[in-house]
Amino acid sequence: VSLGEAKDITHIVKSSTLVAVSGVNADVVAEGLRRVRGMGESALYCIYVEEWPGLFGSEEGVLPGKDGVLALTSAAAQAAAQEVELVPIWTASYSAAVGIATAAEDLGVEGVIIGAPRRSALDHVLRGQVLKKLTKLLPENCRLVICD
Repeated sequence: VSLGEAKDITHIVKSSTLVAVSGVNADVVAEGLRRVRGMGESALYCIYVEEWPGLFGSEEGVLPGKDGVLALTSAAAQAAAQEVELVPIWTASYSAAVGIATAAEDLGVEGVIIGAPRRSALDHVLRGQVLKKLTKLLPENCRLVICD
Protein backbone atom coordinates (compact mmCIF):
# COMPACT_ATOMS: atom_id res chain seq x y z
CA VAL A 1 0.00 0.00 0.00
CA SER A 2 1.11 3.57 -0.45
CA LEU A 3 2.01 5.67 2.58
CA GLY A 4 -1.19 7.66 2.14
CA GLU A 5 -3.27 4.47 2.15
CA ALA A 6 -1.41 3.16 5.22
CA LYS A 7 -2.10 6.40 7.06
CA ASP A 8 -5.80 6.01 6.28
CA ILE A 9 -5.97 2.56 7.93
CA THR A 10 -4.01 3.29 11.12
CA HIS A 11 -7.26 3.26 13.09
CA ILE A 12 -7.86 -0.34 11.90
CA VAL A 13 -4.32 -1.77 11.87
CA LYS A 14 -2.09 -0.10 14.48
CA SER A 15 1.55 -0.72 15.30
CA SER A 16 4.08 1.22 17.32
CA THR A 17 6.93 -0.03 15.12
CA LEU A 18 8.09 0.76 11.59
CA VAL A 19 10.75 -1.37 9.92
CA ALA A 20 12.52 0.26 6.97
CA VAL A 21 14.02 -2.05 4.36
CA SER A 22 16.11 -1.25 1.31
CA GLY A 23 16.08 -4.87 0.15
CA VAL A 24 15.38 -8.31 1.54
CA ASN A 25 16.66 -8.26 5.12
CA ALA A 26 15.35 -11.04 7.36
CA ASP A 27 17.37 -9.83 10.37
CA VAL A 28 15.81 -6.36 10.40
CA VAL A 29 12.31 -7.78 9.97
CA ALA A 30 12.98 -10.32 12.75
CA GLU A 31 14.00 -7.47 15.07
CA GLY A 32 10.77 -5.65 14.25
CA LEU A 33 8.78 -8.81 14.93
CA ARG A 34 10.51 -9.21 18.32
CA ARG A 35 9.67 -5.63 19.25
CA VAL A 36 6.04 -6.05 18.21
CA ARG A 37 5.70 -9.22 20.27
CA GLY A 38 7.35 -7.52 23.25
CA MET A 39 4.89 -4.64 22.99
CA GLY A 40 1.97 -7.09 22.93
CA GLU A 41 0.95 -6.03 19.43
CA SER A 42 -0.11 -8.10 16.44
CA ALA A 43 0.86 -5.81 13.55
CA LEU A 44 4.06 -4.37 12.09
CA TYR A 45 4.57 -1.59 9.56
CA CYS A 46 7.29 -2.19 6.98
CA ILE A 47 8.35 0.48 4.49
CA TYR A 48 10.39 0.56 1.31
CA VAL A 49 11.32 4.01 0.02
CA GLU A 50 11.63 4.28 -3.74
CA GLU A 51 14.19 7.05 -4.13
CA TRP A 52 12.96 9.33 -6.85
CA PRO A 53 14.93 12.34 -8.10
CA GLY A 54 13.54 15.79 -7.59
CA LEU A 55 13.00 18.07 -4.67
CA PHE A 56 9.26 17.54 -4.44
CA GLY A 57 8.85 13.77 -4.32
CA SER A 58 5.40 12.32 -4.64
CA GLU A 59 3.93 8.84 -4.83
CA GLU A 60 1.72 9.94 -7.69
CA GLY A 61 2.75 8.26 -10.94
CA VAL A 62 5.54 6.30 -9.25
CA LEU A 63 5.19 2.58 -8.66
CA PRO A 64 7.45 0.47 -6.45
CA GLY A 65 10.24 -1.24 -8.38
CA LYS A 66 11.07 -4.95 -8.40
CA ASP A 67 13.46 -4.59 -5.43
CA GLY A 68 10.77 -2.93 -3.32
CA VAL A 69 8.13 -5.51 -4.19
CA LEU A 70 10.56 -8.35 -3.40
CA ALA A 71 11.63 -6.79 -0.07
CA LEU A 72 8.05 -6.17 1.08
CA THR A 73 6.80 -9.58 -0.11
CA SER A 74 9.63 -11.32 1.74
CA ALA A 75 8.93 -9.33 4.92
CA ALA A 76 5.22 -10.12 4.71
CA ALA A 77 5.92 -13.86 4.39
CA GLN A 78 8.29 -13.73 7.36
CA ALA A 79 5.70 -11.91 9.48
CA ALA A 80 2.90 -14.29 8.44
CA ALA A 81 5.03 -17.22 9.61
CA GLN A 82 5.12 -15.52 13.04
CA GLU A 83 1.37 -14.80 12.90
CA VAL A 84 1.95 -11.05 12.80
CA GLU A 85 0.08 -8.87 10.35
CA LEU A 86 2.56 -6.88 8.29
CA VAL A 87 1.45 -3.74 6.50
CA PRO A 88 3.74 -3.44 3.45
CA ILE A 89 4.18 0.26 2.71
CA TRP A 90 6.01 1.95 -0.10
CA THR A 91 6.60 5.58 -0.76
CA ALA A 92 8.60 7.70 -3.18
CA SER A 93 10.96 10.40 -1.98
CA TYR A 94 14.10 12.18 -3.11
CA SER A 95 15.68 10.91 0.12
CA ALA A 96 15.25 7.62 2.00
CA ALA A 97 15.66 9.47 5.31
CA VAL A 98 12.91 11.94 4.46
CA GLY A 99 10.60 9.13 3.33
CA ILE A 100 11.17 7.11 6.51
CA ALA A 101 10.81 10.13 8.83
CA THR A 102 7.62 11.24 7.08
CA ALA A 103 6.19 7.73 7.45
CA ALA A 104 7.13 7.59 11.14
CA GLU A 105 5.31 10.85 11.77
CA ASP A 106 2.28 10.03 9.59
CA LEU A 107 1.85 6.59 11.17
CA GLY A 108 2.52 7.77 14.73
CA VAL A 109 5.07 5.07 15.52
CA GLU A 110 7.31 5.05 18.58
CA GLY A 111 10.17 3.11 17.03
CA VAL A 112 11.89 2.82 13.65
CA ILE A 113 14.19 -0.10 12.90
CA ILE A 114 16.71 0.03 10.06
CA GLY A 115 19.61 -2.15 9.05
CA ALA A 116 23.29 -1.26 9.42
CA PRO A 117 25.32 -1.09 6.20
CA ARG A 118 27.06 -4.32 5.24
CA ARG A 119 28.39 -3.57 1.81
CA SER A 120 31.10 -1.49 0.24
CA ALA A 121 32.72 1.62 1.67
CA LEU A 122 30.48 3.77 -0.56
CA ASP A 123 27.40 2.05 0.82
CA HIS A 124 28.66 2.72 4.37
CA VAL A 125 29.04 6.43 3.56
CA LEU A 126 25.62 6.66 1.90
CA ARG A 127 23.89 4.73 4.71
CA GLY A 128 25.74 6.89 7.23
CA GLN A 129 24.22 9.96 5.60
CA VAL A 130 20.77 8.38 5.85
CA LEU A 131 21.34 7.68 9.56
CA LYS A 132 22.53 11.21 10.28
CA LYS A 133 19.61 12.77 8.46
CA LEU A 134 17.10 10.35 9.97
CA THR A 135 18.20 11.10 13.54
CA LYS A 136 17.52 14.78 12.89
CA LEU A 137 14.17 14.25 11.15
CA LEU A 138 12.43 11.66 13.33
CA PRO A 139 9.84 12.93 15.80
CA GLU A 140 11.26 13.47 19.31
CA ASN A 141 9.24 10.64 20.84
CA CYS A 142 10.41 8.11 18.22
CA ARG A 143 13.37 5.79 18.90
CA LEU A 144 15.75 4.72 16.15
CA VAL A 145 17.06 1.15 16.36
CA ILE A 146 19.94 0.14 14.11
CA CYS A 147 20.02 -3.59 13.54
CA ASP A 148 23.33 -5.15 12.54
